[in-house]
Amino acid sequence: MCLTRLGCFFNGCCFGRPTSLAWGLIFPPDSPAGHYQRMFMSNPVPIHPTQFYCAFSGLVIGATLLLLDRKVRQIDGATAFVAITVYGATRLIVEFYRYYNDHVHLLLGLNHNQWVSVLFLTSGALGIALVSARGMLAGVQPADGPSTANRGIDLPSGVGPASPQQGTTRSGGSCLRSQHLARRDPDVHSIPIRKEN
Repeated sequence: MCLTRLGCFFNGCCFGRPTSLAWGLIFPPDSPAGHYQRMFMSNPVPIHPTQFYCAFSGLVIGATLLLLDRKVRQIDGATAFVAITVYGATRLIVEFYRYYNDHVHLLLGLNHNQWVSVLFLTSGALGIALVSARGMLAGVQPADGPSTANRGIDLPSGVGPASPQQGTTRSGGSCLRSQHLARRDPDVHSIPIRKEN
């Protein structure tokens, strides 16, 4: 996304509205942006470099996914819905600074690209809510949670993770059972077994 918008900048398309901000730009006259600046203005004025805004939004999306990856990757679909939500939000903001001619149809003050952005934003937010609720019902733990919580190990009734102070076995039969469970999951080093009478 970032690279494609840089291509838009060098081509001079997808440009913004006039601005008095310090980073406003005047494009070459043979570009679409430069043609707009010289045809519709007596004196060319700087316009918003919305191509850079979109490129920056791509970096924001990537950084957001990297920061949240460890927290949301345990829930199927969460990463995709986060990306959709952030894209919709950033694109909606950028569209307020982008130039459109007077023939663009507006609905409730928003153009078609803004309505698509609203659709992305709302659908992504709903998706996050749904997969989060599904993860909570399924008992999904965070990535730094207990090592046996997300591995699908069905321990016998009354058997739980052992503390460092507890021994590994108490009898020959218990030793065989512990070794069998250890082979199923190498991270389970010791599992206390209740001694049967």
